[in-house]
Amino acid sequence: GDGYADFAVGAPLVDNGQTDEGGVYVYLGGTTIPTSSNAFLESNQVSGFLGSSLAGGDINGDGYSDVISGAPGFDTPATNGGLAGVWFGTAGNTFEPSRDLSIQSSQVNARLGTSVAFV
Repeated sequence: GDGYADFAVGAPLVDNGQTDEGGVYVYLGGTTIPTSSNAFLESNQVSGFLGSSLAGGDINGDGYSDVISGAPGFDTPATNGGLAGVWFGTAGNTFEPSRDLSIQSSQVNARLGTSVAFV
């Protein structure tokens, strides 16, 4: 909501407490391009592969950039059911580490989140 474009970078094989949990690094734009991320979003599950797919936009219409990312290896109730997680941006230009919305599949090996997009 500050007039600068923000961007996110997926790292589906990153380890941050869990092997291959994956993650998303969020960078907030400004007068210069940032070299370190302002937020790190993670799946907190072994082999979740969060960051395999990414999209950004304003999902909830509040004027702040939001992030959606897929974690196709995420075990929902089903093994490799997959997950698409959504994080809402805030007025303070921050993202909370916990997901604001989780879309999951209950089918084994569905790998939901292999691809995500705003439409």
